[in-house]
Amino acid sequence: KVDNGPWVGYEYPEYQGQQFILEKGDYPCYQAWSGNSSYRTEHMLSFRPIKCANRSDSKITMYECEDMMRRKFEMCDDYPSLMAMGWCSKEVPSIKVNSGAWVGYQFPGY
Repeated sequence: KVDNGPWVGYEYPEYQGQQFILEKGDYPCYQAWSGNSSYRTEHMLSFRPIKCANRSDSKITMYECEDMMRRKFEMCDDYPSLMAMGWCSKEVPSIKVNSGAWVGYQFPGY
């Protein structure tokens, strides 16, 4: 059960393995924290809080290619779908977090 703030749960000790974002709520079994992910684990063995940042100061830059190359797109707010905002690729090869704390999701709509 998460009472306050967002947390990251890790599959292994020392913050190793698959990561799961946990927000306020109950997580009675592994299906509750793995959601629609095809990756399943029945346990989490280390946790850390996500340091919340002032959203007005948050900024991230996504790049079209690896090594921060070619076309870039800067974001300062949440976007439920990268494709809907004009991102042409199904992947984001490289990212630079300029400020704030960000969470990326595999599928649109969180």
